[in-house]
Amino acid sequence: MGCSTRPVDGIYTDKEEIENIFKVAVANHFEQFDRFIAPLDARTTFRHWREVIRSVDEWINLQFELPDPKLFLTLPIKGTKGETLNEFVKVLTQVDEYFGKEVGFRFSMLADNTETLLDRYVAKGLLKTLGDGITLADSNSASCYYQTRRQAYAGMLNLIPARAKGQRKIQRVDLLYHCTECIDICLVGYGQAYFHLLVNECLNDYEITVTGDLLKSNYVHQNLEGFYLEPERLSLLDQLELRAAQIGDMPAIIKPRGKVFSFNELDVTMAIFRTAFQKYDVGQLPEYMEINQLFFSLARFCDDGYDIEMDEDELDQIQAGLKKLKLKLRGTTYQELMNDYAPFTIFEGKAYSTVPLLQRFASRTLNHALTRKRSFIINSGFVFEDKVQKILEKHGYHYEGHKRIARQEFDLIMTKNGKVYNFQCKNNRANTARAGFNYKLIARYNRSLIYYYRKAIKNEVDREHSIAEKTGIHDITNFVVSRFPVITRDFHIINFTDLEEWISKQNH
Repeated sequence: MGCSTRPVDGIYTDKEEIENIFKVAVANHFEQFDRFIAPLDARTTFRHWREVIRSVDEWINLQFELPDPKLFLTLPIKGTKGETLNEFVKVLTQVDEYFGKEVGFRFSMLADNTETLLDRYVAKGLLKTLGDGITLADSNSASCYYQTRRQAYAGMLNLIPARAKGQRKIQRVDLLYHCTECIDICLVGYGQAYFHLLVNECLNDYEITVTGDLLKSNYVHQNLEGFYLEPERLSLLDQLELRAAQIGDMPAIIKPRGKVFSFNELDVTMAIFRTAFQKYDVGQLPEYMEINQLFFSLARFCDDGYDIEMDEDELDQIQAGLKKLKLKLRGTTYQELMNDYAPFTIFEGKAYSTVPLLQRFASRTLNHALTRKRSFIINSGFVFEDKVQKILEKHGYHYEGHKRIARQEFDLIMTKNGKVYNFQCKNNRANTARAGFNYKLIARYNRSLIYYYRKAIKNEVDREHSIAEKTGIHDITNFVVSRFPVITRDFHIINFTDLEEWISKQNH
């Protein structure tokens, strides 16, 4: 746990005691972070941390840009210090030739940093605490690690202007290693502590076990989907994969050679969104038009295809013409600065953003705006059903094709080994990842969803005779699959993020 005041070793089951442990942990995380960052020189740290984030963004995207991504993905992390040096040199040569020496230099530095982090995690026995099967053994695992840290790294950048007050300057090559322990304990730990508070509020049998600096709980929850993306009602990837017939020719992304990122990717992102969601007239949404206007205004502030930098006054002028978008961070507290999705950070009268950050901002904003359209909400449910069906069929379930039986609607009636598995697919939005704002409020909403899902399952039980008459099978089990993860131990309620793991544990 890493707190300055941590609980004694043991098993904790009392709800009030658990709540107090993690409230203290949250306060300790903030206090410890302040002690760490206060002595640092804000200007140097801010500049170097932006370079760290750029290195991470490039690392994550190299697998999609290199002509031979397998060589990169299988690169052992230990390769930067001689043990598998030849493999590293091959990858570095490819990066240098394809993207230029600057990208190669950042890749080499981050590879060396990653190996140093691996050594640290191993030496302290903390490798298993990274979760998601992350081992940092190769570049692919390192990409997964850095994706899990993206929000914390962005939070770090947001906090530097407000919290770094000293004169200590840390060299760029040392900054990631110097900050990682604090980020893991304080910023990642902050989110984990709030999540423990949320789960404790949701479950009556929640317990934690404390052993030294390690903490284990009796509940596991996965909030992110593939590629470590937050769940969406209908993501761009789902639309492209499952509704290709509704989509015309997609625009191609043409990048200048030697660039992992290019500013024209923003225009292409908007064109892809407009083409993929043309069924819902996304191009007529005020948010869509304002984002287009924003990107047009920002083009002259991006010289290298990645960084956007301007005077804060210039950003304010742009903001004045955009009523639907919030471009600047507005908060001052840890909770606000760690959870703000605004794409610009302000420091010393300058506004800073990046192409990847603006892409994520556009995607999140447009997907949220589409939820105002009833047709989008309805069709997103149908797409989700298809997504669940595809996974079930991959694991040997057979879709019976019965959407209506005796004038009654059903989502997915599947059979396997002489049994019926009746799945209801629910697309009700829930965001357990935002527990830091108000975990008690999120817990109340979670309980209401669980009540609703259980009621839906009971209704399906009452309709089992219709399924039995249609299929000739009387062995029927009913489930709800929730696109947005909820917190429950109910066997019949399956989070979509856990669906494949749930399937693997079944004995049918």
